[in-house]
Amino acid sequence: MRIESFDMAARAYESIRPVVSKYHPKEQDVRPLGNRAAKHNRIIKVSDHCYALVDQGNKDDTLWQDGKPTPASVVEWAPIVWTRELVNPSSVIEKNRWADFIQVRGVRWGHDMQRLRFMREYLPHVLSDIGSGYVWFDGKWTAVPWQPPAGKLYNGESDNFLRFKRTGYGYAVLENVGRTFVHPKAHNRIDKELKAKIKPHMDSFYEWICAMAPLLPQPPRWGGTHSNTDEYRQDYHNRVQKYREYRTNNSNKLLKAGLVRSAWNAKKSFIPEKVIEAIVTENTELRLALASLFLEDSELQSCKTKEDFKYARTQYNRWINKVCGLVKTTYDEEGS
Repeated sequence: MRIESFDMAARAYESIRPVVSKYHPKEQDVRPLGNRAAKHNRIIKVSDHCYALVDQGNKDDTLWQDGKPTPASVVEWAPIVWTRELVNPSSVIEKNRWADFIQVRGVRWGHDMQRLRFMREYLPHVLSDIGSGYVWFDGKWTAVPWQPPAGKLYNGESDNFLRFKRTGYGYAVLENVGRTFVHPKAHNRIDKELKAKIKPHMDSFYEWICAMAPLLPQPPRWGGTHSNTDEYRQDYHNRVQKYREYRTNNSNKLLKAGLVRSAWNAKKSFIPEKVIEAIVTENTELRLALASLFLEDSELQSCKTKEDFKYARTQYNRWINKVCGLVKTTYDEEGS
């Protein structure tokens, strides 16, 4: 349901029957885009000259007041906004001439796949190649401003969007008539003072992992000369199931001990202080659970040459710095 113009947005709005239930009275005017069960993806008529496409219905967000969005909050928050505006209304030649404009905002965080899927489905074709921070437009990558948190401004300003004017028909021919943006450059720095205190324990932990690696289960990998046989497929799925149970057990141990915030997403939810405590304490079984998560994304168990082991050590250094909270990220100011 790619929307290429203001008229298409208006027709889409009129063609969608509002959802009416005990949760959504008629006055809320909830009109889902696509699947009617996915009511968080909807089109909102802000005015006769403005339609907004939104992809979230979080009532804790400032977009919502008493279950209904206000026109001002919609325009300030929506990732896609189509408007029809007078062009040079004071000009005698162009008096009463209207033009279509589209405003585009980016993701709310680094890998916001929900937002990206929504935008790729409903943006005009010429803007559909959009990523977390950039969109391919007019033969080059153009920076897309990130969506600021609810109730906050982007870099202290309210115009946190790309703005395009529609200048053609059919597939929208767009002209960038808004601001240009430059994303802040990230700088990763190591906390050298903290690392110096725990480095002997980090080195000792790596030596222990190297000794244990041949004895620990490896993630099953598909492949081989008999990979197309039924026996191989059944054996592979059995190995996957066993490894999944092994990994879940280790993640649950880490969660119960307070080393991670989520067993389901253990590799990305480490609590650095607790991880350091486990590494320093050499007689804890938590070291085995930590080692299993590192080995899952490491080449250590398949190393054969000096170069292989050197690369595995690099992987460990990167991983241990992260899980121990030694990497501090700062950003340059974002501007235009």
